[in-house]
Amino acid sequence: MKIAGRLAGLGMTFVVLAAVVMLPPVLAPRPLELRVIDEAGHDQRCPPSFAHATTPDRSAVHARAFLDDLAYAAAAAGPIGSGLLVAALAMLVWLVSCLTRGLRCAMRRILVTFAIGIPGALCVLYLSCFLDGRAIRLGPDALDWIPASLHTQTHRTTGLLSPSDLVRWHYQRGFRVLNVSDRDTTAGALAARKMASQKDFRPSLLVLIGEEWHGHPDIVLVNAKQDWKPGNPALPELVQRVREQGGASFLAHPWAKLPGTLDESLVDGLDGVEIVNGVIHGGTLVRDAAKKHEKCLLGTTDYKYGPHVNVITLLPAEAAKSPANVVRALRHRHTRILYAVPGGAVTGEVWKARRLGLTSAQAGLRSLCETPRQRRLVWFGWLALTAALWRVSTWKKVAAPARLRGPRLLFFGSAIVLLALPLALGWQFRERFGTVAIPVLLAMASVAIVPLLATSHMLGRAELSDDVDDHTADRVDDHTSVEA
Repeated sequence: MKIAGRLAGLGMTFVVLAAVVMLPPVLAPRPLELRVIDEAGHDQRCPPSFAHATTPDRSAVHARAFLDDLAYAAAAAGPIGSGLLVAALAMLVWLVSCLTRGLRCAMRRILVTFAIGIPGALCVLYLSCFLDGRAIRLGPDALDWIPASLHTQTHRTTGLLSPSDLVRWHYQRGFRVLNVSDRDTTAGALAARKMASQKDFRPSLLVLIGEEWHGHPDIVLVNAKQDWKPGNPALPELVQRVREQGGASFLAHPWAKLPGTLDESLVDGLDGVEIVNGVIHGGTLVRDAAKKHEKCLLGTTDYKYGPHVNVITLLPAEAAKSPANVVRALRHRHTRILYAVPGGAVTGEVWKARRLGLTSAQAGLRSLCETPRQRRLVWFGWLALTAALWRVSTWKKVAAPARLRGPRLLFFGSAIVLLALPLALGWQFRERFGTVAIPVLLAMASVAIVPLLATSHMLGRAELSDDVDDHTADRVDDHTSVEA
């Protein structure tokens, strides 16, 4: 029975891995359709002479293929979707373990899966920021316009990148104006502007001091002069005081966190409203409200992580000369929006109905399925490495000491610490040693983590075996006593 259970578990594992590799290429990457929203709010297909969208080539097979594929999937799924994917993997581990080892071993393995999966998902999500992703390139007919990113976050609040990495990320993707808008603080924006002034960016990248006033609703400030706390002052007073200080403000993702109607949120003095945020489109409701209240339309990545540029706001070329020119362009509604989302942008209403993260998890799975079969074969190299490390670490049986809880906690805690190090120190390693240090750090952590987890697993088996021996001895003693 024990051998049959193991064979069933191995067979199920083989079937799952074979299905992942041999999945038919019907799930090819969706084509990108680039669209443009002009100053009047008209949404139409963008002519190639004005701009075009590009996608990264994922057909090449190299040593980082497995890591790249996971990073793209994590970027598509985000933190919530990645957590759901880890939960699904843990359930699969639990099912296989129940067939082979039993409930107690299954619970231990599912705990190990979560301990590895969640920090690992965050690590590859951070790594995805440095991959080549979808991009929007301007054509010869767009010489009078420059790309701007007006809604971004650093790791000081909800983003994954440091201020310097955020500046470098946007510069490498062709942006000329960057508004760093951390939630309720300008500290990240000040650090980003200082870094940009110390580096020689040509063509120049104009970094603006911004902030996301995280209240009800959320307001993004451009060219802010100070930190503003939510609720103090109230929204109308905030907008007016920012305007008096030479800044601009616009309503962020108006399909979420509105205390009332959209018309009530578009107060006097507000300069614009987001109609596209990431992969979400506000639709005709936002467009009509902006036209009614004479507000400019904006499209932002709301950048926190990932390699892709799905949307940009275009400003007149002279806006790159100074923050005052950027504010002037927003107040005079001189903006255009380019966006390219696979399968089309999601409307705000659909987004509200799918906030649980299931859509994100589906996007992450689809991203994995879009990889060619030959690249999926590279995954087995990484799986084989982990299996070999585990097998070497569990080659010899561990003798059961008198008290196992302390050693098990020591080994398991050491593994968790090593898992957290790449995430906690990722920014510092990136700053000092460059991007290549992150995969090296992850590989070194894996080599150290797998033996520690394997040792914890062996101690657990030894403890279970010791418990069984004690239970058997107790039964023998009881039986002897009864006979006596």
